[in-house]
Amino acid sequence: FGDTITITPEPKTGYEVTVTNNGATLDGGNDTVITITYTLIDYTAKLVGKYGDTEFTVAEETFNYLTESFSLTATDSVEEGGVTYRYIDKGNTFPIAKNTAQNVTLVAEYGIEVADAAALMSAMNNHPDKSVVLGGDIDMTSYLAANPWNDTNASTGALFNKNFSGTMDGKGYSLLGIKSTSGYIERTKNVIFSRINANGTIKNLHLQASLGIKNDGGGGKRLSVLFGGMYGTLENCFFDIDADFGGATDMSKAGPIYWLNDNSVVRNCVFYIPNAKGLRMLRAENTDPTVLGKGTFENV
Repeated sequence: FGDTITITPEPKTGYEVTVTNNGATLDGGNDTVITITYTLIDYTAKLVGKYGDTEFTVAEETFNYLTESFSLTATDSVEEGGVTYRYIDKGNTFPIAKNTAQNVTLVAEYGIEVADAAALMSAMNNHPDKSVVLGGDIDMTSYLAANPWNDTNASTGALFNKNFSGTMDGKGYSLLGIKSTSGYIERTKNVIFSRINANGTIKNLHLQASLGIKNDGGGGKRLSVLFGGMYGTLENCFFDIDADFGGATDMSKAGPIYWLNDNSVVRNCVFYIPNAKGLRMLRAENTDPTVLGKGTFENV
């Protein structure tokens, strides 16, 4: 008698263990009962949306170790702080495996929905690795009157002057009133999109622009009216371009796209340039056979 009984219970993954009456003393009287209880632990799975430095909760669910595998879903649209964030072009389910025994936080990279020119410019030039969705037709006229597009600096001359690796989804809406205010200037200083990276996409967009370009002295120089570099994908777009060449008749080194990468894709697109003045059809690269045939074209 008088012995103290201490029990060290075996741990079990996903359970909290408690011992009642541990350290009891045998006194020769009533039975001594020590109870071990295993209780399933509740964990939390959280899906966090992220756009730049902004984070917001998209989905959250409680589970335990015995819960069957399940998934959290990234919703198409999330309102946060008066801003609409959009999730596009990615798998929208985030799986949690059975027998997970810890809290889980998953991150979904969201794009942003824009409804005016200022918001579009901010999204494209400040977050070029994120996606942007048009929430309606956007007319750039007033914005560009107050913020004239480009100067004589080639590094800042493009309207969208950062290499873009997100998705611009026009959702069938129009981007209107794009007009260069710099007159007849060289191709890299007057292009609309500086470069679409390999994982960048422009889709479901009607774009209307008025540009003035010039043949900038030959010497192998090229001209472009839309894309300085195309390494990504164009899909389901209509580009309506009013190009003014200042009376020049030979624009054979000019084209809607300056450089096409091997892996670029142009699919189901229209390039409408009624006053083409001898523009190359789609690219402004030379006729060197080693660089012909770049990219994949379907229904263009």
